[in-house]
Amino acid sequence: MPPWSSNPTRTSDTLLRAAADGCARCPALSTRDLVHRVGLLLGRSTEGAACFDRRLVQLATGSPGFTAELRGWLESDAPGWDALVGPDARRTLSAGSVAGTSLGAAPPPVAAR
Repeated sequence: MPPWSSNPTRTSDTLLRAAADGCARCPALSTRDLVHRVGLLLGRSTEGAACFDRRLVQLATGSPGFTAELRGWLESDAPGWDALVGPDARRTLSAGSVAGTSLGAAPPPVAAR
């Protein structure tokens, strides 16, 4: 059995990390396709779907470029991502600011003096 097939979660994690780390250097469509394909594969099981959601949260909080890409994918192709992106990743991406990148949320109200 090939070493990459003995632990699909670890292999998927490696692919997702590479996609996030390389999103500035690689074509956006290639990065999107890789992340989407990993999501489809992990989404075949409840454990895999939860793992994908957790990993997206971790990568979004650590990589501003990946966060921006992921938000763009979700906005431009919501039906294609709806079944893949779980509630934790959605909350993280809509939280306002992730990894120092503004996500379009309104600024907090200024307190009266």
